[in-house]
Amino acid sequence: MIDKQRVHMLLSRYIGIRECSPNGMYPDPEGDFWIPMTEELTKNEDETIALLNELEPKEFLYTLEVLEDITEKLKSKKLLDTVRKIGIKNGIYNDYKKGIYKDYLDNRIRAATFYLD
Repeated sequence: MIDKQRVHMLLSRYIGIRECSPNGMYPDPEGDFWIPMTEELTKNEDETIALLNELEPKEFLYTLEVLEDITEKLKSKKLLDTVRKIGIKNGIYNDYKKGIYKDYLDNRIRAATFYLD
């Protein structure tokens, strides 16, 4: 079972440090965010999809940093389809000001598809 409280704590801390540090760097993104976030989000595919649907748009975008790792472990096309739908729901595809996010989302999904076999 996914520990939603831990996921939100990881996201909150990571976003805060990334957006508030002068150079946008995090002390240890792999050990302090990517690995623990991947561990949580690979416990159960359906719970992961439900959690992604509950995230705020900013939280969702930061979660995309671990999309490849999640896909590698879950091997889930359903997850990638859901990520694209969430991107549409969040306006990432509809808002011209968020065009960079559309490219980022497309690139993350494209890279993650290599783990589907």
